[in-house]
Amino acid sequence: MDREPRRYFVNGIETLDASYLGITDLKQLKEVFGVTSTQFDGNLSLRGNPLSSLIGIEDIADEIRGYLDLRDCEIRKGGLGLLLIKGLKSLRLSNTTDKQAPALAIIAEYLGKDDIYGCQNELIEKHFADFAEL
Repeated sequence: MDREPRRYFVNGIETLDASYLGITDLKQLKEVFGVTSTQFDGNLSLRGNPLSSLIGIEDIADEIRGYLDLRDCEIRKGGLGLLLIKGLKSLRLSNTTDKQAPALAIIAEYLGKDDIYGCQNELIEKHFADFAEL
């Protein structure tokens, strides 16, 4: 690991920063911060990690009371589980034209709504079936 994880506060809101740590599996997140809880009281940044899947993210973080930063990640599947995370307000996404950005943007539109099946159907209809998995 080239960089150490950080915790910092901005305007009283905590951010757990696991950016650019080489995290390839979401299970590493608990090890990185040494947390046993799956609740995050603020923002969570996974920016720049070579994550390829978000499948099972709802088991790793069942509550995030802020945003989830996924900019510069290599997500190729999963993401529907983001809708099961309590308190998740928004996603920070890269401005790219690759497959991940539009799929994750669809998921972001459904945050805070109680329509996981509507999101799943839209992802499949728009040919993002890999992102429609939990």
